[in-house]
Amino acid sequence: MMSSRLVVLSIVALFMPLTGCVETKAPSIYTACQTAPQGTEATKVENPAPLACTYSVPKLRPNFHRIPKSTTVGTLKIQYSTEAMQAGAPQNLPTFDINLQIKGDSIDLGLFTQQVSIWRIHAAPNTTQESRHPLLDTHLSAKALIRDITFMYWPANTLTTLVTTLCRDCKVTVRGEQRLLTRGGYTLLEMTEDDKTMTLRNFPEGYTLTIQKASS
Repeated sequence: MMSSRLVVLSIVALFMPLTGCVETKAPSIYTACQTAPQGTEATKVENPAPLACTYSVPKLRPNFHRIPKSTTVGTLKIQYSTEAMQAGAPQNLPTFDINLQIKGDSIDLGLFTQQVSIWRIHAAPNTTQESRHPLLDTHLSAKALIRDITFMYWPANTLTTLVTTLCRDCKVTVRGEQRLLTRGGYTLLEMTEDDKTMTLRNFPEGYTLTIQKASS
């Protein structure tokens, strides 16, 4: 059996690379911004926002009465883009076990690794409460993770209302199993769903978040 000292050192090694992976500020230190390209509106909408770094992702907060209750059990993985890693972002982040419960009045989210509770988040209409492992990096943002969950799970018509309330020139577009959040002709968020896999690409903050649902 590992000594308590070795257990602590192992946990430290696990969480040191997690700095800023869901930080809400944009651009983040890992954005690797470049000069915005010139082009037509139709062309620019396909360009990821790191090329512009002018726009941040709106701070979405869910309308809890606009989605059916659901539970997701599986894994959650965050992976930085190549550009972000070239700018210094960590290359190997752990995969968490996830337990997500969306209720009629709140969200309960738990992240675990090897059955150790790492992060618990409770989000209600006016509050966000969290319980964090002492070694979980302080740059990780509960509100940013709830924002990502909102974009991934909430119905498109509700998202449109939420987004336009916060950002008049933002637009939510749905193309089959893909949804996009664009602003000023640039893609900020892109979410695709394929069977049991949901993948969110956050361009301004330079990462991909993947939720793999467990088989029933």
